[in-house]
This record gives sequence, C-alpha cells and structure tokens, in this order.
Amino acid sequence: MPQQDLFADEAAVEAAFALPPEPFPTGPAFPPDQSVVKEPQAAAEPPEEAPADEDIPEFDARHRQPFKGLLYVGALTHRVELFGHTFTIATPTQTERLQIGQVIQPWQGTVTGEIAYATALVAAFLVDIDGEKLPEPVLTNPKETALHDRFHWVRENIRKPVVDWLFDECLKLDSQVDDVLAAMGKASG
Repeated sequence: MPQQDLFADEAAVEAAFALPPEPFPTGPAFPPDQSVVKEPQAAAEPPEEAPADEDIPEFDARHRQPFKGLLYVGALTHRVELFGHTFTIATPTQTERLQIGQVIQPWQGTVTGEIAYATALVAAFLVDIDGEKLPEPVLTNPKETALHDRFHWVRENIRKPVVDWLFDECLKLDSQVDDVLAAMGKASG
C-alpha cells in the first residue's frame, strides 16, 4: 500500500510538529520574570477604520425628550449587507416580541420549532430589503397580527441561509441595545 502525504509541503510538516510556545505564567503565584527578553516583532499595520455600518448604532435622538423619550430607549435601526443586498433591521416593540409566541405556536415542540422561531424573529426585526418595505399586512384573519403577515412573507420568500444570517444580525443588534444603555449610564453617572 503506497504511503500518502498528509501534508501539502515541508512548511506544513514543520508547523504540524512544532510545539506551541508555553504560556507565560502570571498571577500572584507566578510573578512575571523580568529577565525574559522578547524578540522584536515587525510593527503591525494600523487597523483599518470600521465602516459606519459596523459602529454601535445610537437610539433615536428623541429619546432625550421628557416622558415620550422613553418610547425611543432601546429602539435601534441598523443596515446590514449580504451579497450586494441591503437589509434594514430594527429592534421590535415589546408587543411584537410577545407576538412571536403566537406566530410560532403551530411549530412549538416540534423539530421545526427553532426554524420557526428564527423566521419569526427575523420577521419582527426586518424593516426593508434594498430600500423596499416589506408588503403591508393584509390582516384578513382578526386573530392574526401584522407580525403574522411578515412571518408568512419571510417564510415564503427568504431562504434558510439568508434567514440564518439575518437571525444572527438581529441578535447582534439586540445585544447592542445593552451596549448603548451601558454607554449612556457611564456618560450620565
């Protein structure tokens, strides 16, 4: 039986069998050894400025208004791009978040429950695609909400890889609410 090469070249062989550097002990039990001389390293290239899309978004400026400003605390809008298409997502209202349970009820407890949840969450966050608003709700069934219509549209028109990617972007935007609130707390306190 001929022996197969497991590595593409000699550099791969050397990298595979090189021992990783030992971690430098730190902490109270192992004070750093001041006699260790570090090899000079080439200067790292300065990081490129992140595009405005990747910056933490800010709440609507109206959040500073007395009383009514509370309507805008936690409301973030963000544009994301995938394969040349631009999606606008926005944090949903508390009502829309609660309606997700109603929307996914037929799938709860089934193997497709997670898919239904991801689809409903994307429907709750999604505002427009390439500048075009999602279709307006028809609301033919009085037991259904606008979120039901958006869920049906997303379910019927957007494929799983795009829903999965948008789901991740929605979760990121949701976590940024906490970041903005923390930054506001530091600024005011």
